[in-house]
Amino acid sequence: MWAERDLLVLDEAGSGMDAQTEAEVSAVLAEIRRSRTSVLISHRLNAIRGAHVIHVLEDGVVTQRGTHSELMAQDATYRKLFLTQAQGYRDEETTGDTPV
Repeated sequence: MWAERDLLVLDEAGSGMDAQTEAEVSAVLAEIRRSRTSVLISHRLNAIRGAHVIHVLEDGVVTQRGTHSELMAQDATYRKLFLTQAQGYRDEETTGDTPV
């Protein structure tokens, strides 16, 4: 069975799911990943936020590497992309406006 493997590779595991389903699947996958090495590939940066090491690829080259906190401390690609994605949620929460 796939869950018995030592290495788990997830490429856009939440892609195409509604928010509720994605949260449920993420919780199950987090439990499965607990005892094995995982490679998570995602454009949704919140999905990889808890990773031990995050690698940022630009044009096929690793340009940054670190934890979420380390990467957020740098004024570089990861921080800019994360804040851009988060902005859509903040706008709606703080102003009541739906992002366009």
